[in-house]
Amino acid sequence: MPGGSTWVRRSRLRSVLLLVFVLSECILSTSGATEQLSIQTLLAQAPSYELQVVTLRGVIKDMQAMPPIPQMGSKCRLLYGHATFVLEDDTGSLPVGVFGSCLPQATAFLPKDGDQVVLNAVIFTSKGEVPVRVWGQATEIRLIPDTTK
Repeated sequence: MPGGSTWVRRSRLRSVLLLVFVLSECILSTSGATEQLSIQTLLAQAPSYELQVVTLRGVIKDMQAMPPIPQMGSKCRLLYGHATFVLEDDTGSLPVGVFGSCLPQATAFLPKDGDQVVLNAVIFTSKGEVPVRVWGQATEIRLIPDTTK
């Protein structure tokens, strides 16, 4: 059948494209992108956000960048850009950690005190403690440009 092989190729191509579309939708829906929360909402419902990625907006306070940390048994010998800070919005504050990177330039890319940021963070809570402690581990930090300058 002369047109049969063309039909089979088109059918396979449609199947492959459908599979790619379905897989990309699954990846996007689980990529961690979330609606932006207030810190007050996060703290009030902390157990339901345990180990979830949330998006928060606020101002960096008390930035503490650590010196490079030796890494035993790891591909990178030193970890750069490891830091902690407090993220504040109009509703509350949240301690946040930054794991760091193998790249020596990582420290230069950390936000500074007073910077406005939007960040994604995995949320952790202390189980069994009263009061419950809540903190975030940043997975992405985006600076918000200062439009007043």
